[in-house]
Amino acid sequence: MGYVEVGFGTTVHAHLYSELTLPSFWAYATDDAIANIQNVEDMVRVSPNSKSEIKALHPRDYGYSDIGHMQFFSSRRKKLWPVALEWLNTKSLEG
Repeated sequence: MGYVEVGFGTTVHAHLYSELTLPSFWAYATDDAIANIQNVEDMVRVSPNSKSEIKALHPRDYGYSDIGHMQFFSSRRKKLWPVALEWLNTKSLEG
């Protein structure tokens, strides 16, 4: 049992993860202690019918000393935003 499934049957009484079929994009910062690659892979695993793409964000590749857990959403880290926008634009062109 992994990170996501810990609550199944206790705090999460019903879920539809296995019914998700839309593609998903998971970007994680390599310096994030919470959403690390193991936890991201675990989250992806509970949605087996969703085509998932995972991208590691290395802070120095974007000129940052750190990104951490929530700084992706900070305006001080807006150089990261095109990563998600490019994926969304690609998917909208496919549909």
